[in-house]
Amino acid sequence: MFGDSDKERKWPIAKEKVMKITDVKLLVLEDPEAKGSGGHSIVRVEGLRRIQYTHQGRKGGGPLRTSFLEVHTDEGIVARSDTTMNEYQAEIVRHHAVGRSPWEREALFQQLLKGTRWVYQPPGWFGEFDNCLWDILGRTASLPVYALVGKVRDRLPVYLTGG
Repeated sequence: MFGDSDKERKWPIAKEKVMKITDVKLLVLEDPEAKGSGGHSIVRVEGLRRIQYTHQGRKGGGPLRTSFLEVHTDEGIVARSDTTMNEYQAEIVRHHAVGRSPWEREALFQQLLKGTRWVYQPPGWFGEFDNCLWDILGRTASLPVYALVGKVRDRLPVYLTGG
């Protein structure tokens, strides 16, 4: 049983064409008229007996900019996710993904995860690419992503907080 060689076993041969990733693009939208914030800094809250910190916006930001990652397939499916990736990171993903099947999502995830140390990127830097692959798989299977990952319940408790 377990000792069967590949020659003895009748492996099923896929006659269907497997969907392939054809491109990974980084789209940067910029509005030179609108000005974004200059980021945030952490500042100490003065006048309290205990030490407490909060954040404070900085002035003088550049043009308002947002980026999207697009993953294209040979079947015409395009998945899109907002992203913080830069062109260098998108090129790394493109290099490893083009020609592979979106159904190899876990293998691509593991390859990028294990290679993160060698491309000097923060953990999770390719998460938006993974989101795109899940989107492609959901569209291909005509299922919402939550059903693909194992729907557990029909209702969720909600917690709301605000300030």
